[in-house]
Amino acid sequence: MDMVIRSTGTGMLLPPWHSQSRFLPSSIASNSSARALRLRLRCVSEAAAGELTARERRRLRQHRRESHTASESESESDSDGGAVRHRASNWREQVEERLLVEAKINKKKKQLSRAQKLSINGLTQLGPQWWALRVSTIRTSEIATLLSRSLSTTFPQVQFKIYNPSVRHRRKSKDGAILIKQKPLVPGTMYLHCILDRQVHDFVKNCQGIGGFVGSQIEASHEEYFTKPRPVSADDLQAVLLREKEEQAAVDKAFKEKEEGIKKPPPSKKLNHAYLLPGVSVRVLSGPFADYTGCLKELHLKKRKATVELLLFGKESTVELDIDQIDAVTA
Repeated sequence: MDMVIRSTGTGMLLPPWHSQSRFLPSSIASNSSARALRLRLRCVSEAAAGELTARERRRLRQHRRESHTASESESESDSDGGAVRHRASNWREQVEERLLVEAKINKKKKQLSRAQKLSINGLTQLGPQWWALRVSTIRTSEIATLLSRSLSTTFPQVQFKIYNPSVRHRRKSKDGAILIKQKPLVPGTMYLHCILDRQVHDFVKNCQGIGGFVGSQIEASHEEYFTKPRPVSADDLQAVLLREKEEQAAVDKAFKEKEEGIKKPPPSKKLNHAYLLPGVSVRVLSGPFADYTGCLKELHLKKRKATVELLLFGKESTVELDIDQIDAVTA
């Protein structure tokens, strides 16, 4: 390139001015600011890598690639694009600051919500409450006794109550002796009254025969869920107590009538017993589960008993009822 030398009148020779000259201070400042910006973006991405989620890291990498492309286009533009370069640089800085602020806010929100959801110690603020437990349906009474002894030994300072709703059934053997058997009112469910903290929660959950607390499912991590215990309301517990009382009265009455030789009246002909088949929907007519609708699982015609699956407290439970207590639901 031909270079023309001109004089300034002071004895200093200067090269002619050109918009694309690499000797211009503005060009040097622009390249320096671009390198500094890329360095800041690299540092920000490395520092925030452990705080951002995978989605936020992808967004940061995308903005970094866009800023790199913009810086390359800046080096190829002429001086007329100086204002555009300045605006692009400001835009990148704003994006950088916005990403950092959003990352900090989102991380704080996630930490607070995760701590509140997963912290069992927060339930101690509710005070003594009734908690529903999932237990084995085979030996509920043994599990209740074992849990009571274990809690008394391990946590002597904790005041607790265990309620296992059941109905006492009596029958006379061939030799005349009366045999008593406890049948659970709500199979697979037991109730614990205490102040629940982390230690008591983990101990009860790991006891033999106990499947955990009844509560709401919360996502603890990727594809992992955590059950946060939910207290049983006073109305629900009162309903269980009332059902137990009514069922016990009905069982005692049936045993007394059998002993006295009182025959039951024949079942009403209006009932749809002909439609009672496993899998159909049935409605409970009497007893503690009156007006409940469930699914008929098994039918024992000789014993005149039926096994029905009902939805109790958000959990499917099976109960044994007399055939006269249920009726098929027809359209």
